[in-house]
Amino acid sequence: MTDLAPRITPGAVPGPMPGGRIEDGVSLSAYTCEITDYLQHVFDLMETGDEDRIMGDPWFQRAEGLPALTDEDVDRVIEALDSEFETEIRHYASYHLNHSGANFTPDFHRLSPRARRAVVEGLDAIIARHKPEPPPATWA
Repeated sequence: MTDLAPRITPGAVPGPMPGGRIEDGVSLSAYTCEITDYLQHVFDLMETGDEDRIMGDPWFQRAEGLPALTDEDVDRVIEALDSEFETEIRHYASYHLNHSGANFTPDFHRLSPRARRAVVEGLDAIIARHKPEPPPATWA
């Protein structure tokens, strides 16, 4: 089980991928794949009425001692996600309709406050996992 799985349900979300994948001739990084797969999983739970399975980790701590996410932080991330999806659908409607059949946005703002926090914490964990290592120290 990955450290992301408890934020949804045990075993429900794939763990970090060792590499990316190629879709429609586009090379996607492991980071892009994991974020996309995670958000698709959340959307699937929303669409099937299983929002109650989107659960946060009560002991969640951000990487590197970053301050805890406030409710305002969570709201800003959810608002940014919704905005990004609206822009994508508006500008690339035919691509999304032909590629995945999508012609509407996920509207993550529909989630309960508890589920919204769980989603943002899950994204935060993925981002922390894929953060590049700092360059090694060099001595002059």
